[in-house]
This record gives sequence, C-alpha cells and structure tokens, in this order.
Amino acid sequence: LMPLDNHSPFYFAHHNAKNVELNIWRRDSWWLAWWYLLSSDCNASIPDLVTTAKGLGGGLPIGACIFGGKVKDVLSYGDHGSTFGGNPIAAAGAVSIIKRLDESVLDGVIKRSNYIFENLSGADGIVSVNGMGLMIGIQTEKPAKQVVTECIGRGVLCLTAKDRVRLLPALNIPFNLLEKAIEIIKQVCAR
Repeated sequence: LMPLDNHSPFYFAHHNAKNVELNIWRRDSWWLAWWYLLSSDCNASIPDLVTTAKGLGGGLPIGACIFGGKVKDVLSYGDHGSTFGGNPIAAAGAVSIIKRLDESVLDGVIKRSNYIFENLSGADGIVSVNGMGLMIGIQTEKPAKQVVTECIGRGVLCLTAKDRVRLLPALNIPFNLLEKAIEIIKQVCAR
C-alpha cells in the first residue's frame, strides 16, 4: 500500500470513486479520471481499470469495466458475472446515451457550471462554492438543511452533503430554469 496524498492518482481515483455521479460528463469530461490522467499537464500513470454504471444507461441497470493494457487479459468470456451486465435493453440504452454525448454536451456542462460558480461565489449568505462541472457544493452561513428545505419549498430540488448544499442539476437543464433556480438559492441564502 502507498500513502494517499492529494497528488497521487490513487488518491484521485479513490476520492472520486465515492461519487457514483462522477461519470458521463457530470464533472466536465468523459470519465474525468481518464481525462485527468491523460492530460498533457499531468505526469500521472494511466489507471489499469475504470468502472462505470449509473450514468451509462441513463437510468437503466448497466455497468461496465474498462480494462487497461496491463489487465486486459485477466478475464475471459464467462469468468465474471454481473448483476448489471449487458442485457439487450440496458445495452441499447447505453449505446443511445453514448451516441448522444458529444462536444456540445460538454460545452453546455462547462457553460452551466461557470454560470453557477460566477453567480453564487461571493453572494450574500454564501461562504464558499466548490466542486467541478455540475457536482457542486455550497457552504452557507445558514445550516444547509434549512437552505435545502426553503429551496424545496420554492421549487428548487437540492440536497445536503454534510454541512453543504449539494447541487446535481441535469446535464441538459434548460438555461432559463437554471437561472431561476440560482436566483432562488441566492434569495434563500441571503435571508
């Protein structure tokens, strides 16, 4: 075992693996860990194995393991079973999702993310905003549960994550609805 620090690719993968929503551009790119590890400004190693599930089938039960070169021959046909293996309906759903994801979807995620960060950072009642893409945490002066309760009462569905308000909007949320939701969050936090 090696110690996990903020600069280790193993820490990165372990830290983010807890977020099932990570995949399929939730955090700005196709399987963020691969993008991060393969980017030109990163000298990290490439992972041997990446798993994905939830976002792959758009709600249908499917999962996938992507094997890197070192481990690609570890399993062969019939060696491994899966609860969410490729049944025909779920596999068709996954193919449909993958075919629809292109650079315009990524551009939309980045545009929406930037809008949220720009409009909430420094707003009254908001201590900090952090996260990536459309996985966003908001530290508020009020208790997060109170903020979430008030937002839900005004039509904005958000969650808590420990002491933060958690936003996980749909990747394709219409911009006018996003603007309305952010305005409500700002109003609730400022009271």
